[in-house]
Formats: sequence, structure tokens, C-alpha cells
Amino acid sequence: TGVQTCALPICVLWGLDGAVRPEATEELARLMGALGCFALLSEASLRRLAEGATLRRLERYDNVYHEAQQASAIFVLLRGGILLRTQLDNRGGRRLTAPAGFGIDGLMDLAHSRPPPRLESASALVGCECAMVSREHLRAVLRLQAAEEAEWRLMHPGLALPRTTREHRAVGLSSVERSSIF
Repeated sequence: TGVQTCALPICVLWGLDGAVRPEATEELARLMGALGCFALLSEASLRRLAEGATLRRLERYDNVYHEAQQASAIFVLLRGGILLRTQLDNRGGRRLTAPAGFGIDGLMDLAHSRPPPRLESASALVGCECAMVSREHLRAVLRLQAAEEAEWRLMHPGLALPRTTREHRAVGLSSVERSSIF
């Protein structure tokens, strides 16, 4: 079918309950960090998102969500392919292959508790596996990151906030200082 698969060993990432296994958090966080929709998140925030993710397995043609439905989660496609389509779309929609982020309309208007409506429908082109992050978990992670960034700016005026461990080393923070901030 021409659909790519993710390099992640899916059976290793997820427990039987659909929650990400602790030892796989770093790998899922790394994959999420490589996607544009998560580009501004720190490594710590990516780990927190990964820790709160759940697995969603889909069969071919299964609907992930419908257009106009409340956007209560965002998704990371780990294996398979997804078709994104609006009711007015006469071109067949957009096809995504793993790895990819989708359902990011759930990122809109995060300051308000009521989720916005979905702008498109999503359905599986083939058997898929997705990491699902609830809107509430995402909001909590973003609030924590904002607090960490504010603390950083108070303690290190004039320095840019390091987003990665490598950037922390370049600034000269010890691992104890890093852990107290993040």
C-alpha cells in the first residue's frame, strides 16, 4: 500500500493496559520531539507528554474522530496511515504516514477549558497504532513548562532557556541544577 511503518518496536512501548511502559518513555518522547507540532516543547515536557500517552489501535477504515467533534486529544501516528478529510473535500483528503502528528486542532485555544471543534475527520487507511495525548494532559504539561521557563528567566536573566540536555551542558549547568529546574 506504500504506507511507511515506524521504526519503534510498538510491542515494547506499550503495556497491556494501553499505557506507555516506563522504559519506552524516552523513545516516544524523542519521536514526538522530531515532529513539528511538538518542536517548542522541552525534553522534560516531551517526556511528560509521553508518560501520559495511551495507545490506540485501529483497523482499516476505523474512524479516529469526526469533523466538528470536540478536539479532546492529539495523536502521534506510530505505525500505518491516516486519511484526513473534510466534508467539502473533493480531492480525496490528505494522507499521513508514520511517524506524524495529527489532530492538532486540539492545540487551538488551549487557554479555554472547552475544546474546539475538529476541522476534519480522521480514519485509518490500514491497521494503525497511535499515541493519544488528552487535551487536559497537554494543558497540564504546558502549564508546567511555562512555570519552569518563568523560573529559569528569574534565575538566569539574559540567558536563553535551554530546551535540551546538550544546551544545558553548553550553558554550564550541573545535573543537580538541571534537575532542580526541570
